[in-house]
Amino acid sequence: GVEPGADQLFSMYIRSVFGPGNSGFDRIRLHSSSSVPIELVSFREGSEAQLRTGTGRDLWPGPLELERLEDGSVELAFPAPVTGGRPLYQARFRTRVFLSGTTFGAELKRATRPEIVQAVSAGDAGSLAASQSLVVVADVENFPLLDRVRLVPQVFTPNGDAINDQAEIRFTIYRLIRARQIEVGIYDLSGRKVRELSLHRENPSGDHSVVWDGRDDAGALVRPGTYLARVAFAADVGAGKTQAASLVGVVY
Repeated sequence: GVEPGADQLFSMYIRSVFGPGNSGFDRIRLHSSSSVPIELVSFREGSEAQLRTGTGRDLWPGPLELERLEDGSVELAFPAPVTGGRPLYQARFRTRVFLSGTTFGAELKRATRPEIVQAVSAGDAGSLAASQSLVVVADVENFPLLDRVRLVPQVFTPNGDAINDQAEIRFTIYRLIRARQIEVGIYDLSGRKVRELSLHRENPSGDHSVVWDGRDDAGALVRPGTYLARVAFAADVGAGKTQAASLVGVVY
């Protein structure tokens, strides 16, 4: 297993096999079942012996172009289509795991035929991989669904001078596998909500950050004082809400 929430290095091996009529590919997208971004470290091509000894040909950094997508995945663009042979690729990347079973995957595409996506299947790409599975396992059962809510900074001054003008609400979610509405709100100490900051996440497990600019829902700056930042969501259909909160101070 892997350590939940810790930044870790993973390797994925991809071998292309071309059947009759296959037009090849010039894009490879690497993705996971989590919303946590994938940070590509290297992408190489070579034989098993070359990749084992680190002497494979560097494609990134190198001739391939890298695009980081909004869903946390990355896409590599080849300068020319790959249309034959049995090339073996090694993708090394860093990310964090917040689910008991996180699935990594890859898709091959051709820019001139974007409607055709070839999903990479788990299997025996070579003897280099410790496992032929695309799923990594982490023991997250002892982790809370919602880690503590943190305010950075805990006191801020939204006076428009571009210094300490915003507060960032940070929190971490573990073990959720379906899309959720995550309620984020700012309340005064009487319990009245002054700002709605809720968000929807298709893959809610992972780190989250929401910025508050010190204004209420009408766009006016709130009065100086202490406020409560509250995060809540339904753990399962029909179940009660999981919630946590933290104080934040506004001064002028």
